[in-house]
Amino acid sequence: MGQYIFKQAEPVWAAKLQNEMNVHMGFFSKVGKCRASVNLACSTSYQIFVNGTFVAAGPARAAHGYYRVDEVDITSYLSEDINHVAIIVWGYCINAYSILDQPSFLTCEIICDDEVIAATGVKGFYAYLLDDYVRKVQRYTYQRAFTESYVMDVHSSGWRKDLNNQQVSIEICDKKEYINRNVRYPDYEKLYPIKNVVIGKHHTVYPESYRMPWHLKVTSEKYKQFKSTELEENINEIIQNIAYDSDNIERRELIEELKLSENEYALYEFEREATGFISFKAVCDEPCEFLMIYDEMLINGVPDPIRIHGLWVNKYKLEPGEYDLVFFEPVSMKYLNTVMLKGKANISSLHMIEYKHPNIDRKLNTENPDLLKIYDAAVETFRQNALDIFMDCPSRERAGWLCDSFFTSRVEYLLTGKSLIEKNFLENFLLPDTFTDLPKGILPMCYPSDHYDGNFIPNWAMWLVLELYEYKQRTNDVQMINAFKPKVYALLEYFKGFLNSDGLLQNLEKWVFVEWSFANKLVQDVNFPTNMLYALMLERVSELYDDNDKLIQAEGIRRKIRELSYNGQFFRDRMLLTDDILKVTEECTEVCQYYAFFTKTATKKLYPQLWKTLVKDFGPDRVEKNLHPNIYPANAFVGTYLRLELLSEQRLYKQLLSESVGFFKYMADRTGTLWENKTDSASLNHGFASHVAIWLDKAVNTLK
Repeated sequence: MGQYIFKQAEPVWAAKLQNEMNVHMGFFSKVGKCRASVNLACSTSYQIFVNGTFVAAGPARAAHGYYRVDEVDITSYLSEDINHVAIIVWGYCINAYSILDQPSFLTCEIICDDEVIAATGVKGFYAYLLDDYVRKVQRYTYQRAFTESYVMDVHSSGWRKDLNNQQVSIEICDKKEYINRNVRYPDYEKLYPIKNVVIGKHHTVYPESYRMPWHLKVTSEKYKQFKSTELEENINEIIQNIAYDSDNIERRELIEELKLSENEYALYEFEREATGFISFKAVCDEPCEFLMIYDEMLINGVPDPIRIHGLWVNKYKLEPGEYDLVFFEPVSMKYLNTVMLKGKANISSLHMIEYKHPNIDRKLNTENPDLLKIYDAAVETFRQNALDIFMDCPSRERAGWLCDSFFTSRVEYLLTGKSLIEKNFLENFLLPDTFTDLPKGILPMCYPSDHYDGNFIPNWAMWLVLELYEYKQRTNDVQMINAFKPKVYALLEYFKGFLNSDGLLQNLEKWVFVEWSFANKLVQDVNFPTNMLYALMLERVSELYDDNDKLIQAEGIRRKIRELSYNGQFFRDRMLLTDDILKVTEECTEVCQYYAFFTKTATKKLYPQLWKTLVKDFGPDRVEKNLHPNIYPANAFVGTYLRLELLSEQRLYKQLLSESVGFFKYMADRTGTLWENKTDSASLNHGFASHVAIWLDKAVNTLK
């Protein structure tokens, strides 16, 4: 784990505000020319600026009650005799999937030539309660924090330049448990838009009803947010009061400065989807108000600000003056639409500060342009979803999901030769003694996160055991495996309560998840794909902990599934309890067949005809060819990935490469990333999808 001890600093926050939602603080210090670092931990997020220049963001996430410490080298930024170091910390105090609901604080030391020159709670820092934003706003998505809506004048950033003497009273917080970061820092590369920008007009409309992202419909007291009656601003309605004119649209060359007037908009495009912080300069000769709406794709020529149930927007209300502005929360986009609501502004120097894994040098050994494009998209997808933990997506959730991590962890090892992020990811699940609001023994579906609603995915806990098995193979970290043993056996004890007389899991609780397809309508009462996965999990437990009884149990489950599920051609998905009798229903899904072979319930030797049918008839164009229309098609996650894994295992590399082009080239062409689903109806940048890089690398090198 690696305990970290600050030399002097104490955790601090604005007095009596540690548990208040959406509080924005600034901490300022002055540093001379020296070899210096800013060492800090916080709840929830921070950004560091030196002399007005963005330096870093963080921190790396940890389990409840633990805080990872970043050590940020600022030496190269200390260009003046006296340099201004400004740290912005945002305390959210909400339950989410991307962050933890814990009291806000900052613990920070500035080290100059090995001497502590500033330490929170001790010396050298000025603390400010920032009022340059609208506090009581709607949440950004269900899984993340609040939208950013700024209200500024030229004095708003004065505290960063030692021009503000209105400090806030702070208090020392409870003691914290600090641990090492362990993973690499981003390079903070700059990505600029392409050289053309679309300019158009918009006007105000007032729809009869407003579309509501589903998280805005949540009324449970367990979901922490500002109630609609408390809101100081309703950003969801503001973004839907805009209608774009279809006439007078022009494409201009993007020069350094772009002048926007009231009722105009400017649509920027990046060469690919990217994740990070938009940075720009704004000059206003009069009061102005504008939105920055963004997304991974366009709908009717502009980003849809509430596609896939988010509020993809930052809002700015500025008094006359010059401003250097940076988004605080990382966002993902290929398109950025600046919409001027009131007044005029000159926008310049717009770019993204990318927030992703450092550069990766490993290349694909081929000259095939399609394969190269897909591989590059896979690497880019990995980099944006593998920073401090493995994330499902860098936009909607930024959450550490199990199952996704099984695939992404393999990619980390391929691309870097190490498992640094995976160790952090697993350590986060290991550290808590218990998980509040979940049944004893079960593990969270994603973490670090809070699950006040008690929801979990039992299948995802099984995938964690599969990942532990492969993690041991990659790292030989026996200490981690042994430390997980109590949690693994507690999980087995949890599942034991759902075993029926056939030895199969029946009526599992909460969100039983097979994949994003019709298969997920067939998860009760006895779901065969889930039991196939359970059998493989038991086998992995037997191998991890030398427990032969679990292998015997696994083989018994496989035999029973073969007996009950296989209809002579395909494996059926489920059994239903009808008149107190469990009966197999006739639905068959494509993904069920892949689960069967992936989990060794089926093998080529036992089911040669089924294997031939899957190889010959299924694939990216099976539905278009109307082959086996009675078999419900699989989606990307996890069906397509299990299929390609099986092709790779069986060394069908030419077919694998051909199908990879069919499955993924259109994604790489459109966004330069790989998607959550086969269609663009969900995230267009999903961490597990980077696994394609492994198959391409293996296939290309073997065929050469």
